[in-house]
Amino acid sequence: MNKNIEFDFCIIPNPFASGGRNMIFITKAGESFLNREVSSNKEYEDIKEVLEKFGYTETDYLQFESSNNATDSTIMEMKSLLKELGLSYSRELEVSIVSDLNNLKVETDKVAQNNLEFIYGEGDFNLETEDSPIKDKTKNKLIESKSELFKFKYKEPELQEKVSLYFYLFLEFGFNQAGNPIIQFGGDFKDSGDYDDRNYIKIVKSDFLRVKDDKSPNSIILQSCKSQEDFLKEIGILYSGFFKYQKRLEKGESMILKETKFPYKLAEVRKHLKPDQSIVVETNRMGYDRLIKLSKKIKTESVYEGNTFIATGDIEYEAEELSKFLSNKMALLSDNEEFEEASKIKRDVEFIREKIEFIKSLKKPEITTEEYFKLFSIS
Repeated sequence: MNKNIEFDFCIIPNPFASGGRNMIFITKAGESFLNREVSSNKEYEDIKEVLEKFGYTETDYLQFESSNNATDSTIMEMKSLLKELGLSYSRELEVSIVSDLNNLKVETDKVAQNNLEFIYGEGDFNLETEDSPIKDKTKNKLIESKSELFKFKYKEPELQEKVSLYFYLFLEFGFNQAGNPIIQFGGDFKDSGDYDDRNYIKIVKSDFLRVKDDKSPNSIILQSCKSQEDFLKEIGILYSGFFKYQKRLEKGESMILKETKFPYKLAEVRKHLKPDQSIVVETNRMGYDRLIKLSKKIKTESVYEGNTFIATGDIEYEAEELSKFLSNKMALLSDNEEFEEASKIKRDVEFIREKIEFIKSLKKPEITTEEYFKLFSIS
């Protein structure tokens, strides 16, 4: 990336969201308002790509928002990163943005008394504006569109009301304090990318029930009607992958970063799932419309994904490999007189052998992804 790009930026806590979200604003160098001409610049697209990798989503022209659980993109870290890329931090832009958001916050307070409840962050947005160098002619364009923020297209669900949503399903991995593995299914509406602690599986649909959470009274809390066990049934027994785990270790007087890969087969690690656990989504009123829009976009993607073809030869090979792996595990359990566990694995082996014979009988070079998941779904 060109490190001499002439962009300014500022980064502040989002006053309308909980969970430690940050907002980044980018504009042309020397300007204290958001100049939309910047968005057509090639370097802007490069910056956008970098920010997306750090968990930031472009929510409007020249503005980005971090996710609720962004742990590696603090304000100081992102400041350093953007400066390394050639951008300059603008105090004038920050004052302008904060001043406008402060005015917008006052407006939303008035609206909230009659209609809505908003979540505000811990940041100090009550800056004095008398000495502000920002004049009316350079006012941030955000304030001009504040009325648009309250034109919600989708009705907010009532408590116990169901909402159908499409989302990207992942298998997530971690360790608890005792060092035992935590494996569970999780969802994402923005990103289908793989990371060290999650593997993308497929697009799924689930009804979500709005529930009450006394700890977040102003949030919209949605709980999936499908359980971990339900999602497991939709995936297919052949699924496998690996997670990466990094740990800092002392070596002499220095610290080293040790990375370990954990390959897994779903047929083996599914025992770590909590079968009755749901997937929970938390948002606010302003984020709910965006959530529905993302779901509709993902629904469109699901048609393409379901019609993607997979070679039956590849499927047959993976199934044969899993059958051998489980057969060896079954023999080991039997030798140790763990007959109940061995019996469970025997059922899986028989199930896989049956599917292998079915694949062979098709005499087709490939089948769709949708057909594949239905064929190997776990009963």
